[in-house]
Amino acid sequence: MPNLKFVQDKTHDAYMVMTMFKIDDSAGLESRANSMGINLEVAQKIRELDQESAEKLIEPIMEERYKAIGDKLEITSKWYQQSWDEINDQFFSFVAEKTKHEWKFSEYFCVVSVVHPGLSDWQGNKITRIWSENPFTMRKITAHELILAHIFSIFHYDPKYQKMLSDQQVWKIAEISAWCLTGLEPEMLKFWPWIPKSKLFYYTHNYPMLVELQKKLKVVYEKSDFETYLNEAVKLVKTT
Repeated sequence: MPNLKFVQDKTHDAYMVMTMFKIDDSAGLESRANSMGINLEVAQKIRELDQESAEKLIEPIMEERYKAIGDKLEITSKWYQQSWDEINDQFFSFVAEKTKHEWKFSEYFCVVSVVHPGLSDWQGNKITRIWSENPFTMRKITAHELILAHIFSIFHYDPKYQKMLSDQQVWKIAEISAWCLTGLEPEMLKFWPWIPKSKLFYYTHNYPMLVELQKKLKVVYEKSDFETYLNEAVKLVKTT
């Protein structure tokens, strides 16, 4: 059974700031900057600069954040780990059983970040979560990011799905699948029973361009097994 380990990685944390500002993703630059608490003008400069210059601009920002938070980052990491360990085996087991796909890696890592609310590694076994959340309420989004990594693994490594879609199309399916698994499955809801029903599966998120597809796939998800759902998702993502 895979394990999730909460770690601190200052280099990765800073690198992902540059990465997220340089890509033209669905969230948009302003939304990304706001979520990290970074000035939009600074974010724009990071996007425009070459890598070396961008790193020099990011470095003092990150140093200030890490200095301000101090040892609280390590304390939060321990609290997050204790909370997650209570559900680790059940979570990984349920997702593998539900999706009929084993997890690609035996170990996953969550970088506890001073800036990023939540990120997922599309090609590997690393996610990122902000340091400042309640160690229990952080579970759902942490699970969401892990499921994104799992869905990408299915499309990257299962011969049945390889090269069928672009990464952006896979991302759309991954996001919606994570909402379905974390918000509609009774077994999952046991992991975060304190979350109100209105916030378990919702349409008022940062990706309004996904709502139409999300509504269609919710109907499919609730009446189908996961393989049927995934096959239908592949068809719909090409036309929605």
